[in-house]
Amino acid sequence: MRNPIDTILPGCLGLALIVAGCARRPDIMISPKWHATATGKQAIEFYDDNDDGKIDDEELRQCPGLLDLLSVGDTNSDGALSPEEISARIERYESSGFVLVPFELQIKDGGVPVVGVVVTMIPEKLVADTIEPATGVTDSVGRVIPTIDHPDAATGVLRGLRPGMYRCEISLKSSQGDEKLPAEYNTASKLGFEIGPGHHIDSLNVVELSRH
Repeated sequence: MRNPIDTILPGCLGLALIVAGCARRPDIMISPKWHATATGKQAIEFYDDNDDGKIDDEELRQCPGLLDLLSVGDTNSDGALSPEEISARIERYESSGFVLVPFELQIKDGGVPVVGVVVTMIPEKLVADTIEPATGVTDSVGRVIPTIDHPDAATGVLRGLRPGMYRCEISLKSSQGDEKLPAEYNTASKLGFEIGPGHHIDSLNVVELSRH
């Protein structure tokens, strides 16, 4: 059940990234309104197919962002997530005071950086009403810092992500507009990130493509 993502190379994005592009209106830097207990219960309603009161095994695969949370959120080490564990992680978002967090991704294919990949971070449905999606395109060294479209930001975007659980879609189109990557990276993405205190923040997160 391992998520095919490695977090390596402690980065130097720094806290400056958290406030970049946000000078026009200070109220856009208010933390999202989380509902920790309700979100934990909702996760069970969405994904607990066998009604055992927790999310495990194949159930986690339905929600890549929760699967990625397992490594830091499974506090009793039973290989599953309970509503209490999910709620506790949401409470960490609240107590951290984070509004935006630095997040950088690099896409490689056979160890070689891939240029021009469109990366979209889509909030999982249990947090979709609380946080916004973010997107970006990889540069000449295959790196991207996704941004959130926001008309009230000084630059029109917020540079960084809200804390939360995301499904990550990766798309690389040909000059004719045809998708060059397997559906498992985009329309049927299996990639997920849980981004929060101590997890995927201020580091370079590398995705190594495997084309079939």
